[in-house]
Amino acid sequence: MNIPTVELEDEALKVHCPACGALICTPESCDPCPHVLFMYDDMVGDFHFIQPRLASVVDESKKAAQDEDFDALKVLIAVLDSPSMLCFGVTTTGMACVSISVTNYIGIEFDDRRLLDNERR
Repeated sequence: MNIPTVELEDEALKVHCPACGALICTPESCDPCPHVLFMYDDMVGDFHFIQPRLASVVDESKKAAQDEDFDALKVLIAVLDSPSMLCFGVTTTGMACVSISVTNYIGIEFDDRRLLDNERR
């Protein structure tokens, strides 16, 4: 799975939704618009945000897999399999006690009709 990734300094992190232009992430907070399907933190290995209908899909897949190497992001992207969905990574670097680098993966649905169809399910 090849996911495009951009690299930014932590202070420069301002991610806008490519579908509607809303500011969805800054260093201080994340505020997903309706186009955002999920935000996944690779350092933590879990979702910062996931639409509720998708969380149940990941939970069911995880229970069925019963595997220590379960990759929730990979499973979710495979389940979504939408031609109008884009997943991209944003790698930020900053300083704690040492230099750290974290990649957050964001899933965006561009087709508003798919968003409405999924809300009805």
